[in-house]
Amino acid sequence: FTANVFVAACLGTPPGTTVFTLQSAYTTPGTPEVEGGDNQSGDVGTTLPVPLSIRLPQQGFSPVALIGVYWNVISGPAGTGSATLNPAFSISDGGGVARTGVTIGPRAGIEPIVIRASVPGISGFAEFRLRATGGPPERVVILQGDNQSGRPGRTLAQALRVRVLDLFGNNVPLPNNQFPLTFSVSPSDAASLSNFFQQNDGEASVLVTLGNRTPSGGNYIQ
Repeated sequence: FTANVFVAACLGTPPGTTVFTLQSAYTTPGTPEVEGGDNQSGDVGTTLPVPLSIRLPQQGFSPVALIGVYWNVISGPAGTGSATLNPAFSISDGGGVARTGVTIGPRAGIEPIVIRASVPGISGFAEFRLRATGGPPERVVILQGDNQSGRPGRTLAQALRVRVLDLFGNNVPLPNNQFPLTFSVSPSDAASLSNFFQQNDGEASVLVTLGNRTPSGGNYIQ
Protein backbone atom coordinates (compact mmCIF):
# COMPACT_ATOMS: atom_id res chain seq x y z
CA PHE A 1 0.00 0.00 0.00
CA THR A 2 1.03 3.67 -0.24
CA ALA A 3 0.50 6.51 2.21
CA ASN A 4 0.71 10.25 1.62
CA VAL A 5 3.19 12.22 3.73
CA PHE A 6 2.80 16.02 3.89
CA VAL A 7 5.79 18.25 4.63
CA ALA A 8 5.28 21.99 5.11
CA ALA A 9 7.92 24.70 4.66
CA CYS A 10 7.02 27.99 6.36
CA LEU A 11 8.52 31.43 5.82
CA GLY A 12 8.14 34.02 8.58
CA THR A 13 7.25 37.50 7.22
CA PRO A 14 5.43 37.88 4.93
CA PRO A 15 3.74 34.59 5.82
CA GLY A 16 3.84 31.85 3.23
CA THR A 17 3.64 28.09 3.25
CA THR A 18 4.74 25.53 0.67
CA VAL A 19 3.47 21.98 1.03
CA PHE A 20 5.32 18.97 -0.38
CA THR A 21 3.35 15.78 -0.95
CA LEU A 22 5.43 12.58 -0.74
CA GLN A 23 4.48 8.93 -0.83
CA SER A 24 5.67 6.16 1.48
CA ALA A 25 5.36 2.71 -0.08
CA TYR A 26 5.31 -0.50 1.98
CA THR A 27 4.85 -3.98 0.57
CA THR A 28 3.07 -6.41 2.87
CA PRO A 29 5.00 -9.69 2.97
CA GLY A 30 3.34 -13.06 2.64
CA THR A 31 3.62 -15.92 5.13
CA PRO A 32 7.28 -16.70 6.07
CA GLU A 33 8.67 -19.80 4.37
CA VAL A 34 11.41 -22.11 5.68
CA GLU A 35 14.56 -21.48 3.66
CA GLY A 36 17.20 -23.57 5.46
CA GLY A 37 18.39 -25.16 8.70
CA ASP A 38 15.37 -27.35 9.43
CA ASN A 39 15.65 -30.92 10.81
CA GLN A 40 19.15 -30.50 12.24
CA SER A 41 20.44 -32.26 15.32
CA GLY A 42 23.24 -31.33 17.69
CA ASP A 43 24.76 -32.19 21.05
CA VAL A 44 23.59 -30.28 24.09
CA GLY A 45 25.50 -27.05 24.61
CA THR A 46 26.70 -26.81 20.99
CA THR A 47 25.83 -24.35 18.22
CA LEU A 48 24.24 -25.81 15.09
CA PRO A 49 26.45 -25.49 11.99
CA VAL A 50 23.67 -24.15 9.75
CA PRO A 51 21.67 -21.06 10.83
CA LEU A 52 17.89 -21.16 10.59
CA SER A 53 16.65 -19.03 7.71
CA ILE A 54 13.26 -17.99 6.36
CA ARG A 55 12.23 -16.22 3.20
CA LEU A 56 9.59 -13.49 3.05
CA PRO A 57 7.69 -13.37 -0.25
CA GLN A 58 5.37 -10.51 -1.13
CA GLN A 59 1.96 -11.09 -2.65
CA GLY A 60 3.51 -11.14 -6.13
CA PHE A 61 6.12 -13.71 -4.96
CA SER A 62 9.07 -11.31 -5.06
CA PRO A 63 11.21 -11.20 -1.89
CA VAL A 64 10.62 -8.47 0.69
CA ALA A 65 13.60 -6.73 2.31
CA LEU A 66 13.99 -4.83 5.60
CA ILE A 67 11.19 -6.67 7.44
CA GLY A 68 11.61 -7.50 11.14
CA VAL A 69 11.34 -11.18 12.07
CA TYR A 70 10.91 -12.52 15.61
CA TRP A 71 12.33 -15.94 16.53
CA ASN A 72 10.92 -17.91 19.48
CA VAL A 73 11.51 -21.33 21.05
CA ILE A 74 8.07 -22.89 21.42
CA SER A 75 8.81 -26.27 23.04
CA GLY A 76 11.42 -28.99 23.50
CA PRO A 77 13.03 -31.27 26.10
CA ALA A 78 13.66 -28.23 28.34
CA GLY A 79 10.59 -26.24 27.30
CA THR A 80 11.31 -22.73 26.07
CA GLY A 81 14.84 -23.13 27.45
CA SER A 82 15.61 -25.89 24.96
CA ALA A 83 17.69 -23.56 22.78
CA THR A 84 19.20 -20.07 22.65
CA LEU A 85 18.60 -17.95 19.55
CA ASN A 86 21.10 -15.36 18.36
CA PRO A 87 19.63 -13.01 17.38
CA ALA A 88 16.04 -13.33 18.61
CA PHE A 89 15.07 -10.52 16.20
CA SER A 90 16.51 -10.15 12.70
CA ILE A 91 15.90 -8.10 9.55
CA SER A 92 15.32 -9.63 6.12
CA ASP A 93 18.03 -8.89 3.56
CA GLY A 94 17.71 -7.85 -0.08
CA GLY A 95 16.68 -11.38 -0.99
CA GLY A 96 13.92 -11.40 1.61
CA VAL A 97 15.86 -13.84 3.84
CA ALA A 98 16.22 -13.52 7.62
CA ARG A 99 18.47 -15.74 9.75
CA THR A 100 19.27 -16.72 13.32
CA GLY A 101 21.81 -19.00 14.96
CA VAL A 102 20.83 -21.76 17.39
CA THR A 103 22.69 -23.10 20.43
CA ILE A 104 21.17 -26.30 21.80
CA GLY A 105 20.09 -26.15 25.46
CA PRO A 106 21.02 -28.45 28.36
CA ARG A 107 18.54 -31.29 27.86
CA ALA A 108 18.63 -34.08 25.28
CA GLY A 109 15.57 -36.06 24.28
CA ILE A 110 13.41 -37.44 21.50
CA GLU A 111 10.97 -34.52 21.82
CA PRO A 112 11.82 -32.06 19.03
CA ILE A 113 12.87 -28.49 19.68
CA VAL A 114 10.26 -26.37 17.93
CA ILE A 115 11.33 -22.87 16.83
CA ARG A 116 8.97 -20.41 15.19
CA ALA A 117 9.70 -17.37 13.00
CA SER A 118 6.95 -14.75 12.77
CA VAL A 119 6.33 -11.24 11.46
CA PRO A 120 4.07 -8.80 13.35
CA GLY A 121 0.81 -8.30 11.47
CA ILE A 122 1.16 -11.56 9.50
CA SER A 123 -1.00 -14.43 10.73
CA GLY A 124 1.16 -17.23 9.34
CA PHE A 125 4.61 -18.33 10.53
CA ALA A 126 7.51 -20.61 9.65
CA GLU A 127 8.33 -23.48 12.01
CA PHE A 128 11.51 -25.50 12.48
CA ARG A 129 12.04 -28.83 14.23
CA LEU A 130 15.43 -29.69 15.66
CA ARG A 131 16.78 -32.49 17.88
CA ALA A 132 19.02 -32.28 20.93
CA THR A 133 21.38 -35.21 21.38
CA GLY A 134 23.46 -36.06 24.44
CA GLY A 135 27.04 -34.90 24.73
CA PRO A 136 30.12 -37.08 25.30
CA PRO A 137 30.44 -39.02 28.59
CA GLU A 138 31.54 -36.89 31.52
CA ARG A 139 31.07 -39.09 34.60
CA VAL A 140 29.93 -42.52 35.82
CA VAL A 141 27.50 -42.63 38.74
CA ILE A 142 27.11 -45.68 41.02
CA LEU A 143 23.49 -46.85 41.29
CA GLN A 144 23.85 -50.13 43.18
CA GLY A 145 26.28 -52.65 44.58
CA ASP A 146 28.90 -50.59 46.41
CA ASN A 147 30.36 -51.73 49.77
CA GLN A 148 29.15 -55.34 49.54
CA SER A 149 30.85 -58.29 51.19
CA GLY A 150 30.72 -62.03 50.52
CA ARG A 151 32.44 -65.34 51.01
CA PRO A 152 35.33 -66.33 48.71
CA GLY A 153 34.14 -68.10 45.57
CA ARG A 154 30.57 -66.77 45.87
CA THR A 155 28.71 -64.37 43.59
CA LEU A 156 27.66 -61.15 45.30
CA ALA A 157 23.92 -60.75 45.88
CA GLN A 158 23.67 -57.46 44.01
CA ALA A 159 24.96 -56.75 40.55
CA LEU A 160 27.07 -53.62 40.21
CA ARG A 161 25.00 -50.95 38.43
CA VAL A 162 26.20 -47.62 37.08
CA ARG A 163 24.88 -44.88 34.81
CA VAL A 164 26.94 -42.81 32.36
CA LEU A 165 26.09 -39.09 32.15
CA ASP A 166 27.22 -36.17 30.03
CA LEU A 167 28.25 -32.73 31.29
CA PHE A 168 24.61 -31.62 31.67
CA GLY A 169 23.41 -34.77 33.42
CA ASN A 170 21.83 -36.41 30.36
CA ASN A 171 22.04 -40.19 30.01
CA VAL A 172 24.65 -41.33 27.48
CA PRO A 173 23.25 -44.26 25.48
CA LEU A 174 25.25 -47.49 25.70
CA PRO A 175 27.08 -49.20 24.21
CA ASN A 176 29.18 -46.27 23.02
CA ASN A 177 31.82 -47.29 20.48
CA GLN A 178 33.67 -44.00 20.73
CA PHE A 179 33.84 -44.08 24.54
CA PRO A 180 33.50 -47.74 25.58
CA LEU A 181 32.59 -48.53 29.19
CA THR A 182 34.67 -51.19 30.93
CA PHE A 183 34.85 -52.75 34.40
CA SER A 184 38.19 -53.91 35.85
CA VAL A 185 39.18 -55.70 39.09
CA SER A 186 42.08 -54.83 41.39
CA PRO A 187 43.89 -57.03 42.25
CA SER A 188 43.10 -58.83 39.00
CA ASP A 189 42.64 -62.30 40.60
CA ALA A 190 40.40 -61.03 43.44
CA ALA A 191 37.14 -61.49 41.50
CA SER A 192 35.69 -62.38 38.14
CA LEU A 193 33.04 -60.46 36.22
CA SER A 194 30.14 -61.84 34.20
CA ASN A 195 26.80 -60.89 32.64
CA PHE A 196 28.00 -57.46 31.52
CA PHE A 197 24.88 -55.61 30.33
CA GLN A 198 24.48 -52.15 28.76
CA GLN A 199 21.28 -50.21 28.04
CA ASN A 200 20.22 -47.34 25.83
CA ASP A 201 19.38 -45.21 28.91
CA GLY A 202 23.06 -45.12 29.92
CA GLU A 203 22.81 -47.85 32.55
CA ALA A 204 25.23 -50.78 32.77
CA SER A 205 25.52 -53.71 35.16
CA VAL A 206 27.84 -56.61 35.87
CA LEU A 207 27.83 -59.60 38.26
CA VAL A 208 30.82 -60.14 40.55
CA THR A 209 32.08 -63.50 41.76
CA LEU A 210 34.72 -63.22 44.46
CA GLY A 211 37.98 -65.09 44.14
CA ASN A 212 39.02 -68.02 46.33
CA ARG A 213 41.28 -66.00 48.56
CA THR A 214 40.63 -62.99 50.77
CA PRO A 215 42.86 -60.01 49.86
CA SER A 216 44.18 -58.04 52.82
CA GLY A 217 43.02 -54.65 51.53
CA GLY A 218 39.71 -55.59 49.99
CA ASN A 219 38.63 -55.80 46.34
CA TYR A 220 38.31 -52.79 44.07
CA ILE A 221 36.33 -52.75 40.84
CA GLN A 222 36.53 -49.81 38.50
